[in-house]
Amino acid sequence: MKNNPSKDKALAYLSRSDVHSALLTLLDNWRLLNYIAASAPLIPLPLLLTIASLLYPSEKYWWRYLKIRPRRATYILSLSTIGAIAPRNIVVDIGCGPGHFLSKVSLWARPKYIIGIDTSFFLLYLARSYILPSNTLLVCSDIEHGLPIKNHYIDFISINDTFMSIRRKQFVLSELHRATKSNGKIFLTHVHNARQQNLGQGIGITPASLYTIGKQLFQIGMISDIDFFNNAYNNDLITYASIKSNGLFPLPSYSYQLTPTNGLIHKLKVPFVLKAHLKKTPVDYTEDEHLQNAT
Repeated sequence: MKNNPSKDKALAYLSRSDVHSALLTLLDNWRLLNYIAASAPLIPLPLLLTIASLLYPSEKYWWRYLKIRPRRATYILSLSTIGAIAPRNIVVDIGCGPGHFLSKVSLWARPKYIIGIDTSFFLLYLARSYILPSNTLLVCSDIEHGLPIKNHYIDFISINDTFMSIRRKQFVLSELHRATKSNGKIFLTHVHNARQQNLGQGIGITPASLYTIGKQLFQIGMISDIDFFNNAYNNDLITYASIKSNGLFPLPSYSYQLTPTNGLIHKLKVPFVLKAHLKKTPVDYTEDEHLQNAT
């Protein structure tokens, strides 16, 4: 919101808890969608996204991504990390979008506090209107300008489908380290490999490059998304390997666990409830075909 000329007016609305008016003020580039969004949650979310894709066909891929996200293979990776959340933890999801991951955190782990951060006020509005309970704190912020969290406060951070969209990766890693407790855990799931062609936007990074920019701050464990996805379906534990700086890293995407330099990389226990969830969830592999054979 830093450079948005409507910021002050929107903040005035928010100070009076008038979320609808704030939304209409901030979404001045999507004028037709403003009037549709103002009626939320009366319009079902899938229908709202379908209408949005018709009004703004240039963003059709984005609307479809939001619509199918709960069934995407890479979303399953993020759900696997919920097994690392303890009951009294403070949890942050960076790039939370409309809040699908945090809704499962609230249901399956019941931590002390839940915080969602995203640069899109519109997506946070959808999260509040449709998906997340009112006790979830939602923050509209660009973490490339700093993480709006005090020092050593967070137990668990999830960044799914997002790290490749971050340009100032080394700065963001330093901010994650600053905000995380000494025994905290950070999960970067589905990170594009810079050596491979990937669908979607952003700037990929190889495991070796991530190790180089983060080794002074974290112990870093890695696992290919293919192995991660296979273990989520077929095993109880997900094991991260150490990064070899001379590795070729031939696969299109990897996931990572970061813990402070004095910590240990933990085996990730797959939540029992995820197993039940997978049995009844038809996974959409349209953008993640390389994971289809993993199951």
